[in-house]
Amino acid sequence: MKRSFYILVTIITLFLSRTRTAGAEQCPIVNLMPPFWQAVDNGHDTPDRTLHLLHRDLIATNGDLYSATGVGFSSEETLTAAILKTIAGTRTNPAAIHSTLRLLQQQLPGYIRDFKRAFPDFQCNFKIYLLPAFGALDGAGRVVNGAPALLLGIDNIAAEQFTSKTLPIFIDHELFHRYHSQVAGFSDDNAQRETLWRALWAEGLATYTSQALNPPASMQDALMFPRDLVQRSQPQLSALIAQLIPQLDEVNPKLFATFFSYHKDDSGVPPRAGYYLGALAAQRLAKQNSLFSLAHMKAPGVRSKLRQALSDIQQENTTHTVR
Repeated sequence: MKRSFYILVTIITLFLSRTRTAGAEQCPIVNLMPPFWQAVDNGHDTPDRTLHLLHRDLIATNGDLYSATGVGFSSEETLTAAILKTIAGTRTNPAAIHSTLRLLQQQLPGYIRDFKRAFPDFQCNFKIYLLPAFGALDGAGRVVNGAPALLLGIDNIAAEQFTSKTLPIFIDHELFHRYHSQVAGFSDDNAQRETLWRALWAEGLATYTSQALNPPASMQDALMFPRDLVQRSQPQLSALIAQLIPQLDEVNPKLFATFFSYHKDDSGVPPRAGYYLGALAAQRLAKQNSLFSLAHMKAPGVRSKLRQALSDIQQENTTHTVR
């Protein structure tokens, strides 16, 4: 009798322990939009008053979140200009940002559950910030106050007009960055301070994975912006890869911006072409590897395989051009 009682207690203890663990793995979703709405609604405030309130209630209370390594503002002047521009623009059309915030608050838990079904070892143990990014980003993994986090810029997401079809692709891309960091040490945390080959792999595999998890999404659907990125990049794949291959082991903020930022097309490189090149390499490697194994592939194996995949793509497209 005693033995049966102890077995029952053990089973209950294990069950409660697993329940607590599962609960602890649910990402805390931090809504930082209320101070933003207060600033938007107080249209009678002077710019100085608006800035004072936002610094007091949003920026100063969140450590390095709005620094160069967080949302991405390198100076007080650029942050100030971005705040005033975003506040003024939002006052003319607040509905889009309101609806985007509501949609994410409703859908995020389901997106996280779906992602965990695809990658059962994913640990959702980091903060997800729903925040005003003041035009700096739509989504990005970052280290905030010393801890991994996911930033979702509600103002940018609203401006990009995601649909019920494209929003899950976008969120899967961003969740994958955090997962990839957990299991293999790759992420988008360092942005332009990252070695180029690591940036290609992190963004490329996140792009390809978000396509694979959302059939019948196309590669262009997963790349998102610009809408004609595949069309513009395809004819010059060989030349684009030729620019990158000699620099793969470099940290080159200027080249990173050319290949990964949404810039004016004055360089000859389509904006965000690096996402496409990385996704093509991941797609090629996926012919012999599952998504799970690609996500878990460690740096020494990735570096050589990525370079070989890019070289093969370059060679194939050079041959096609010659023909």
